[in-house]
Amino acid sequence: MRHLLMALLSMTVLFALSGCALEPVQQPAMTQYQLVLPKSESSTSGVVAPNKQPILLLQRMTASEPFNGKAMYFSQGEYSLGSYASHQWVAPPQNMLTGLLNQYLTQHAGLFVVPGGYIGFSNYSLMSHLNSLMLLDKQSQLLLEVACTLKDNRTGKVIGQKEFKIESSAIVSPEGMVKASSQASLQLASEINQWLIASLKAQPEP
Repeated sequence: MRHLLMALLSMTVLFALSGCALEPVQQPAMTQYQLVLPKSESSTSGVVAPNKQPILLLQRMTASEPFNGKAMYFSQGEYSLGSYASHQWVAPPQNMLTGLLNQYLTQHAGLFVVPGGYIGFSNYSLMSHLNSLMLLDKQSQLLLEVACTLKDNRTGKVIGQKEFKIESSAIVSPEGMVKASSQASLQLASEINQWLIASLKAQPEP
């Protein structure tokens, strides 16, 4: 009788453990964020006809690993890099930055901007590369670094290269990172626009 009770007890424990192992693990819901340019004053130039202004081919931005995915990265110190478990970008940031840059340059650069993949004639090409986009916890800052190259498509020569480093105050949280990233994106687009205009003005007339 005693052996029978022990056997039944052992079977009960095994069934209980099996039931626990089969229970689904609850994953935290994933929250996604999108980069959006803050509202700014409209440019008086607007979109111009391509036969009146130079055509700029805006190539899709590339990115260094690990910033070429949807993860939102933060750093808590030197050589320390982590990502939020339940928060991510709705798309890789370089893709969103390409769209924002297209929007800004179309409004402010006085150029006819066409996207990468355009097979028609274009005077210039603008290539860009995302080096980093992360929240610096200790400094309460957002760091955005992008390198740009401007090429004259008529000669094939590079006429300008520059690295842009944007630091923006940020609340240390996913939402704070999103807000600071949008502000930094506006500053980045403005600085690229100014550099682009200055670089083209320095070129001799064709």
